Amino acid sequence: MSRHWSILSNWMVNAVTLAFAAPLIFGVWYPYPTLHVLEMGRTLCTILGIQFFLAVALPILLIKTNKTKKALAIDWTLIIAIQIAAFLLGFFVLINGRPVAIVFERDRFVVLQANEVVWRSSKGNDHCAIQGSLRGPLLVAVDFQNPKLSSTELIFQSFQGIEPSQREELWTDYASVSKQVLDAAKPATDLRPEDFEKFFMKKINNPLTADMLADQIKFIPFTSTKNKEWIVFLDNSGHAREYAPIDGFKQYKQ
Repeated sequence: MSRHWSILSNWMVNAVTLAFAAPLIFGVWYPYPTLHVLEMGRTLCTILGIQFFLAVALPILLIKTNKTKKALAIDWTLIIAIQIAAFLLGFFVLINGRPVAIVFERDRFVVLQANEVVWRSSKGNDHCAIQGSLRGPLLVAVDFQNPKLSSTELIFQSFQGIEPSQREELWTDYASVSKQVLDAAKPATDLRPEDFEKFFMKKINNPLTADMLADQIKFIPFTSTKNKEWIVFLDNSGHAREYAPIDGFKQYKQ
């Protein structure tokens, strides 16, 4: 096998792998806009950059025509082993940091990563990562009527850095609190005029406003532990219609 063909074959295998992984990452694990809200974009770019270097630059640097077949076999073995190790490590980071739940908590939605949730199967207060569904984030809400939640416990766990939204045992079905969500949301007309214009008046055939008037649409902060500057627009049933990079805690009209 020629040098150029072997390198090209390696590129094609990596390209096909990425083509299969991309829909899983962007369509299932990190549906829009969770990648931005969790600020995982830089992490993803780093992973892709490493894979690009290992797939493109490393073979060009190591595979030389003047090497013996044995030396080439050793080089390719090392290159492929390093690529597989980097790929698995990158997948581990993405799985561990993926959003497993979007939780309504009092006046906001909180996007939680797998390593932020205290699962029922974890011991004590240890966070047990790599749990949750691999089919995308769950839409749930905190049940503040849960008998397991007391004011004293809430304060104590908050001091430990554990919020109610992070405790899986307190989650309840989202449909049961959809009215509370709408009550907590603000009308879109409360946005600053420039934001209102940007997201409503200047969007032709906007599906958000196709069958609703602007004053019927409400918004609520869409946050994570890393980012508080997104909001989600809700329809009359309390479900998401669109997202926008706006600070929902500071954008109300004065």
